Amino acid sequence: MVALPYIEAQAASSTKIAPMHHSPRRVTITVPYALYSELLARSDQQGRSLSNLAAFLLEAAIASS
Repeated sequence: MVALPYIEAQAASSTKIAPMHHSPRRVTITVPYALYSELLARSDQQGRSLSNLAAFLLEAAIASS
């Protein structure tokens, strides 16, 4: 067996197993002010960030379709 240089060995080992999930991605959307206000109030009531609430609602909408 031929010994690979460290960088080549590291690259070869990193391609063996693909990650099971991808890291979260950011998206930017524009919503009407009334919807923004409603989402902000709801996120405050639930004690979560606006971003977390939006992600939760989008996931729920996709799952129910």
